[in-house]
Amino acid sequence: NGPTLEYVQPEDVLIIGGDGDINEAEAVIHQQFLTASELWLLVDQKVFDEKAVKQIIQMGDDVPADATGDIKNQRRSNAGGDSIYSDSDLDRYQIAECYLKIDVDGSGINSDVVVWTHMPSGEILRATYLHRINRSGERPFSKIDFHKRVGETYGVGLVEMLYPLAVELNAMRNIRVDYGLMSATPFFFYRGGSTLSAESIEIRPGCGIAVDDPQRDVYFPNLGNRQIFGAQEEANLTSYIEKLTGISDLSLGISSGKQGATRTATG
Repeated sequence: NGPTLEYVQPEDVLIIGGDGDINEAEAVIHQQFLTASELWLLVDQKVFDEKAVKQIIQMGDDVPADATGDIKNQRRSNAGGDSIYSDSDLDRYQIAECYLKIDVDGSGINSDVVVWTHMPSGEILRATYLHRINRSGERPFSKIDFHKRVGETYGVGLVEMLYPLAVELNAMRNIRVDYGLMSATPFFFYRGGSTLSAESIEIRPGCGIAVDDPQRDVYFPNLGNRQIFGAQEEANLTSYIEKLTGISDLSLGISSGKQGATRTATG
């Protein structure tokens, strides 16, 4: 029955000001899509105003045409799911839970308030002081950045930080594949004055090709193993990633070598 954590999609949260500090931000707005049943449950719990809920439901359900709906649909499509706005889905209403710092009584002192608003109509479902909900006065959000930017609201995520190295790692992988294909695919040089005609000749096991002198008229070049360069570069990029992020096998509790890291002085 203790507090639980719930992940909130980034496109559903807007943070204004505060340099990334949730509790110091001028506004934190959380977008939610609630069913009529969930709205009436909050009315029964004395959270939402009954008249406002009736008016919102009479307006009909909300199908947002903004970018957040497109993002959610694309995410579900990539995961193999149906659209979030299918005909079989329950009617949902777009509610914004807003944590604001505003001057309520004209004293010039900002107070922390919470306002629930129906976004399409602007109908206010409830407004109250934050300390009435949470005695500590803290907002129920925690923004976790992998790397913070000084003076910026949003920090740098792990994917964003590793993107340049990931591009180079992908390029080196493609180069290694190209090397492998060139080494494994047979091609040859042949004497221009030999009996071979100037056309593409398919080479396959069990195929015989007539030439005057096989030892001298045909030459199969050996490219050798040229993938070692790509393998070394990929290993270097992996070490760069470990140094940049601080994430390594040891920090993850994985012993990558045969000898444990703490078994002997050498290990």
